[in-house]
Amino acid sequence: MAGHRSRADRRAALRMAAVMLLAGRAYGATPALVEAAAIGDTRAVKRLLDAGTEVNARDARGRNAVLAATQGHHVETARLLIGRGADVSAQDTIEDSAFLLAGASGLPARVDGAARSSDPR
Repeated sequence: MAGHRSRADRRAALRMAAVMLLAGRAYGATPALVEAAAIGDTRAVKRLLDAGTEVNARDARGRNAVLAATQGHHVETARLLIGRGADVSAQDTIEDSAFLLAGASGLPARVDGAARSSDPR
């Protein structure tokens, strides 16, 4: 029948959805921490971290919260995330990282310096 999936096709689709969910990338869903960081909502970021949210959760583009904050030039949000252990060297799908972006975009020295002190190199 046209438009109907076989049982095997449905199982394969469910397995793929489970893999995507476990990878934190279910159908383009963006973790709340990354969303809050991207708009510079430092208070929401702090609340989420205090509630136990994983500091390095990633969105569908592979960005963690500190990269999202750095992309938006949200200095205080980036500093908070760095202070809480965010991986400044984590790269997204186009190989940007907060460390690289902070240096390349001329963000204030205090963010760049915090990122450099957290860089494992």
